[in-house]
Amino acid sequence: MTPTDTKPVTGVPRRPGYRERLPSRRTVTLVLMVLGTIALSTLLYVYRHDVERLGRYGYFGAFILPFIGNASVAVPFPWIFMMVPLGEVYPHVWVTIVAALGAATGEIIAYVLGARVSQSSWLATKLAKLSRPKQTALVIAISFSPVLSYPGMAAGILRYPLWVMFAIVFVGEAVKVWLLLEATGYGLHILGA
Repeated sequence: MTPTDTKPVTGVPRRPGYRERLPSRRTVTLVLMVLGTIALSTLLYVYRHDVERLGRYGYFGAFILPFIGNASVAVPFPWIFMMVPLGEVYPHVWVTIVAALGAATGEIIAYVLGARVSQSSWLATKLAKLSRPKQTALVIAISFSPVLSYPGMAAGILRYPLWVMFAIVFVGEAVKVWLLLEATGYGLHILGA
């Protein structure tokens, strides 16, 4: 037997190599995205008074506040209430469209996080058992919900096309903003303000 002959040794556990012990690229990306959203949420909390001032910037504020609110997946950011003062100054239709565009664009981050979730996770397997119409109804219901605001993550887990998620979130957020602005305007009208 020469030293170049390699014969597998049986009964001895093989130690994993350096590359095999490293986390996968997918895991690293997911961890970095979660840490980034936690950092963004922390900054939003620390500088919340400065963020509220963005509402003074008109349509830019109407876009950037929903974008930030939906991009911060770790901690909810109640951007929708900041649309009320904008609705008092600008036409409701334009504030609604711009805010819905900002929210749907920010939800892309949650979509990417959801798409990175392993298909073998308990949530993905539970959702995969539903029929496609029930999955779509779930994503739409989450989009319209004022409490649960992660339709992008659900759409990513369910492997929906990005444009479908964008459309669902746009419509859901537009309805919420429109209803809030109209209800506030109606309430102020009744109170005589």
